[in-house]
Amino acid sequence: MADRHQFRADWHDYNEGIFFITVRCDQKIHYFGEIRGGKMIPTDIGHIMKSTIDEVTDHFPEAEVWNSVVMPNHIHLVISVGTRHGASASSPILSTSQSQNNYGCLKSKRHEPSEAKNFHHNSRLAVIVGQIKSTVTRAARKQNIEFGWQERFHEHIIRSQHAYANIMHYIDANVENWCYDRFNPNHIDNADAPWRVPTNCNDYES
Repeated sequence: MADRHQFRADWHDYNEGIFFITVRCDQKIHYFGEIRGGKMIPTDIGHIMKSTIDEVTDHFPEAEVWNSVVMPNHIHLVISVGTRHGASASSPILSTSQSQNNYGCLKSKRHEPSEAKNFHHNSRLAVIVGQIKSTVTRAARKQNIEFGWQERFHEHIIRSQHAYANIMHYIDANVENWCYDRFNPNHIDNADAPWRVPTNCNDYES
């Protein structure tokens, strides 16, 4: 059960913000392709996955995917939902004076628990990610391609410019660092990585 990542911040409604999203394929099966020679070689469903990500804003005008990568058995997204005041991928926000707005770079209120068991099924973020997953699943079934997702997804609220930079770097380098990826069944220990590969979301903040 712990692998389902059910913990969610109870001080955030997940209807607006900047989020780092990870969704795994069922049983970590390499449905999306393989990495060979430092390049991702997508399958048919891998191509469908990429085009689905590219079309997010067409279906959800309030959402933008600022970065993404399709890996053999999972995807990563940096997605902005309903951000205001001209935030963009190149200038995402994150000054101290803005840390309490609804950009997603937030902090919990004093004396409140930082996380709670609440999967926010009906939040805008959950609806968008659910639509991405269902679109790919329907396309796979239509083409008689074997495919399945893990039941849920993992998200991280991006709270600082430092975390944003770390996450963007991680996504950009994910393919070339596949040998260190924890979703790679033959991964090398992170201690040997040329750039420290985060083992959990708190690592992006440090």
